[in-house]
Amino acid sequence: MNRRDPRAVSLLYAAESVLLPTLDAALLTTPSSRLLYFEHILRPQRFTVELGSFHGTVQDAWGVFYGTYTLRFAQGRELRTLYARFNFLFDLETGKIVLHHSAQLPESQSPEFPLPQSQSTREAHEPA
Repeated sequence: MNRRDPRAVSLLYAAESVLLPTLDAALLTTPSSRLLYFEHILRPQRFTVELGSFHGTVQDAWGVFYGTYTLRFAQGRELRTLYARFNFLFDLETGKIVLHHSAQLPESQSPEFPLPQSQSTREAHEPA
């Protein structure tokens, strides 16, 4: 993403993969829709992604990776910062992404408005 190469980013996805993107409400299910999305979001000169946390697990033929990141981009003359979370499901045989979901964190959970550690940790680990 930080190299700002939409074609290279879109080639990380399997042809039949699904992308639920951060900056668009659309469900992107074709190579052309994913390429158009990446062309659009990578257009601003000041566009960066900074990885926050990263976790993963591998089982059988699948890899699941998830975490948080900070997205910075120009919107007009303003530089915007979004805090977001993501998950990827990879086909380990092909190395391609088959499912990717990314979403902006609710304001109350961004680093600017953190929950008390004991509350966020307790809620994340309590059974439903």
